[in-house]
Amino acid sequence: MYSDFDIKIIDSAFDPDLESKKPKKIYYNNVGEKTVYKVWIFLEGKSLPYIKDVTYILHPTFADPIKTISRSSKNPRCKLEIWTWGLFQLRVKIRNKKGEVFEKTHNLTYNRDFPISKDDFEPFRS
Repeated sequence: MYSDFDIKIIDSAFDPDLESKKPKKIYYNNVGEKTVYKVWIFLEGKSLPYIKDVTYILHPTFADPIKTISRSSKNPRCKLEIWTWGLFQLRVKIRNKKGEVFEKTHNLTYNRDFPISKDDFEPFRS
């Protein structure tokens, strides 16, 4: 039931799946007059093994603001990668394996990861 539902929505300027031995970098790119940052949104919690998929509803200024990510062995945390220039609130619909849907909101806070040193930033090159 909902009271037993233990899932947290996390966002970070660091890829949560990178090996901890590698130096963490914040990726950015300049688009016109704005700087955009690569951000990962993902789930954590005790109920994670029971999740089927998650739908992230991003800010309406995104070209394709609704993203559904199925939980898999390759993406066990339903990780979504986005490029964004600002902080916003997103809606999240989490569906468990029984088909129950839980809705939450999450305010992005990836800026808390920003370091003091400019050496921790790396321009993105594709």
